[in-house]
Amino acid sequence: MTQRALRPAGSTFGWDGAFVRPYRAPSSSPALRLQIALMLAGCGLMSWHLLRVPAVNVTISDLLLIAATVVVLVRYRLSIRPLGTLSYIWILCVLAFLGALLASSMASYGPGRWVVVAPQYILSLVVMPMLFGSFTKLFLKRCLLWLAYGIVVSQVIGLAVKYALPVTINEFLPDKVVLANGRIGAMAGEGNWNGAMIGFGTVIIMHASLTRSLHWLGGIACLAVLSWALLETGSVTGLFATMAGLATLILARGGRSLAGWVLLLVAVPSLYVSFGYPMPEIFEQRVAGALASGSLEQAGTFADRSRLIAESWEIADDTLLVGLGVDQYRVVSSDGAPVHNFPLLALTEGGLLAAIAVIGMFLAMFAMALARLGEERSSGAIMLAMVVVLAVFSLAIPHMYTRIWFPPVLLALIAYRSVDAAFRPVPRPEPAMPSKGDHALPRSGAGDA
Repeated sequence: MTQRALRPAGSTFGWDGAFVRPYRAPSSSPALRLQIALMLAGCGLMSWHLLRVPAVNVTISDLLLIAATVVVLVRYRLSIRPLGTLSYIWILCVLAFLGALLASSMASYGPGRWVVVAPQYILSLVVMPMLFGSFTKLFLKRCLLWLAYGIVVSQVIGLAVKYALPVTINEFLPDKVVLANGRIGAMAGEGNWNGAMIGFGTVIIMHASLTRSLHWLGGIACLAVLSWALLETGSVTGLFATMAGLATLILARGGRSLAGWVLLLVAVPSLYVSFGYPMPEIFEQRVAGALASGSLEQAGTFADRSRLIAESWEIADDTLLVGLGVDQYRVVSSDGAPVHNFPLLALTEGGLLAAIAVIGMFLAMFAMALARLGEERSSGAIMLAMVVVLAVFSLAIPHMYTRIWFPPVLLALIAYRSVDAAFRPVPRPEPAMPSKGDHALPRSGAGDA
C-alpha cells in the first residue's frame, strides 16, 4: 500500500489522522468535523466526574463519547480488535467478569444492581476501546494530551476554589471540588480519585515533554500545577501511584538522560523540604507523618482499609464458587462499606471466576505494554506507566466502573500500540465514486502495515 494511499483523513483542515483508512478524503465532511470535536471534548472532560447528569452516574464526557460512537456507527465501522490479538482475551475476561457477577447476583437477590453496573462496565471496557481503536495513533495521541490538559485545568479550578475565589462564588460550585476536610477533589470530586487523575496526567505530560510533543516550558508549568494539587489531595495512594508511574516511565525509557531525571526527581522535593518551605496542611495531617515515621498506620484511612481487607479474606472462604452479588459486600460487612481493593471485591461479590477475569484484564494490559516496550522503548514506557498507575489504585479502590479508571489507560495503550491492526474501520461506501484514485483505497480487509 503506497504512502499516498495511507494519507490520513482530515489532514487538509489541520487534524492529522482522524480515521485510519478513508474510502475517500472527507476533508469537508461535517460528520468528520463533528467526530473530531466530540472526541477531543469527550477526552478532555474524561476526568471531570462532577459534570454528570444528576442522580445518574453518566458524565458529560460519557455523553460526548457515546455520541462519537453513534457517528462512527452511522458513517464508519467500529474497530473490532482495538487491542490487536489481545482483544479476544480482553473480551473473554470482560464476559467472564460480568457473567460471574450476574450469576452471583441472581443466586443472592436478583439482577437489580447488576443491571445498573454492567452497562457501565461495558461502556468502559468494550465500547470505548472500540471507539478509540477506530482512529489513527496520531489523532489518539492528541486526544491523550487533551485528557492531560483537562486534568491540569481541573486542578487549577480546585486550587482556585480553595485559595483564590471569593466565598460567594464558591457557594455556587459543587462542595466536592474542595472537601470539608480541606482535601482538593477538583472536578474528579474525591481526593483519592483526583490523586489518580493527577497520576495519569503527570505521566502523560512528562512523556509529552520528553518526546517534545509539548514545549518544555508548558510541560514544567503543567507539572508544577499537578505537583501542588497532588499534595493538596492528601492522598497517600495518589502520591505512591504518581511516583510509581514516573519511576516506571523514566526507567523504562532508559537512555543517557536516565541518571539526570532520577537526580532531578529526588533533588527538587529534597531542596524544597530542606529550605523549610511550608507543606499543605492536609498533606502534613494525612501523609507527612506516615512518610516521616515509615508507618502506614498513620496514613489517611489505612487502618480502616486494612481491617476491611482482612475481613474480605474471611468472607472469600464462602464465595469461591458463588459470590455475594453486585454491591452486596457492604451489606454483610461489619463496617457497612465495600473493601477498597478491586480484585478482592470481585472475589467476594463475583466469586473466583470474577477475580481471575480481573487479573486477566490487568495481565493483558501489562502484556501489551511490555510487548511494545520490546519494540520501541518510548511508546512502551508510557503504556507501562499508565498501567502501573491503574494497578496501584486497583488495590485501593472498590468499584472501577466509572469511566475515569480504565478508559484513560486503554486510550494510551491504543494510541501507542505497535501498528494499526489489520482490520480497521472503513467508511461505508458512497454512491458516487471518486473520479481520481488519489484518495481511494480498496475495500478489502487488507492491513495497514
